[in-house]
Amino acid sequence: MKDLFEIVLMCGNIGSGKSLLTNKFIQNGFFPISRDSIIELSFGGKYEYYDINHGSLIESIRLNIIKDCIKHNRNFIIDETLTTKSERNNIINIIKDNIITNDYYITLYDFGPGVESRNLINRIKHHKNIPISTWKRIFEGFQKQYKKPELIENIDRIIEIDYNKFQYHNYYIDLTEEIKFKQFNDIKRLWYESIYNIITLNIERFNNSIDEINELKQLLLKYNVKYDFMKWK
Repeated sequence: MKDLFEIVLMCGNIGSGKSLLTNKFIQNGFFPISRDSIIELSFGGKYEYYDINHGSLIESIRLNIIKDCIKHNRNFIIDETLTTKSERNNIINIIKDNIITNDYYITLYDFGPGVESRNLINRIKHHKNIPISTWKRIFEGFQKQYKKPELIENIDRIIEIDYNKFQYHNYYIDLTEEIKFKQFNDIKRLWYESIYNIITLNIERFNNSIDEINELKQLLLKYNVKYDFMKWK
């Protein structure tokens, strides 16, 4: 029997951790789609240069990426707020209008309406040169319009994210001595054990050369070691 290909939708306010979870799916072969990423790519990483008058062009690019993923049976993930039923219906209707088989499965991860004290702290860390007062207004807008997702929206599975379950794990890799490969097995076990395990690799460098960094990344790829963050000392 032909394998199902999976479509994942994110739902939640800014600063919820949607992109953190999206990164896990990317490392498992999913193609990421988001307006923010398209904007940053189009404007050389300068999110603040975006003009609302370009909105229709951004939407056209986004739509074509979704269509191409469906055409080529690619697992993909949409990393956007999708806090309203109409936004989710729009995405699902695009999928239904372009799909030619029933060999797909839609999963939605619901991060809820958000908590200001938590979400805005996360957004401040990655403010994209946008004033915090603006992010606060955006947060309040998404929180007000949030509508809890339901299976009747033609979603196959809804997973509610519980923030209390997140666990943070730090591993230290010292490049000045022999790498302890047993660590790799521990990291891999945690990665696949739960989406709530957040893994940070803290790297002690011998020098600051690009070759050293690339060699480590190649080694991690070779042993299929996945992680959420990498920090260099």
